[in-house]
Amino acid sequence: MEGAVIELRSRKLESIAQIKRLVAKRYGLTVSELENGSRQWRFSHPRQIALALCVKRLRPKDYTLTRIAQGFPGEAKFAIDHATVLFAAKKWGVQLDPGAVARGRQNRATALGRAA
Repeated sequence: MEGAVIELRSRKLESIAQIKRLVAKRYGLTVSELENGSRQWRFSHPRQIALALCVKRLRPKDYTLTRIAQGFPGEAKFAIDHATVLFAAKKWGVQLDPGAVARGRQNRATALGRAA
């Protein structure tokens, strides 16, 4: 996790856009470079940190992994999905509430008209 230290204690981060701006600034990138989908370490490393921060800060506010992924648009062949968000969260040690994952499945089943 070297180089990943970002001071968050005094900041109110309440949206994906705020987190993307903070991480992009910390790594000397623009937000569009952070979102571009490139697999180069210069872009992918900060992007994973931003995804993990989104999970840490926004999951308690009922942001789903899919909703976080949709906040990082990229080229079609490099699209970010919920699994990418989950990978980043695990890589950077963000603990996920198992109950929240189950609630997400239940909400999805309800939306599709199925019994959970």
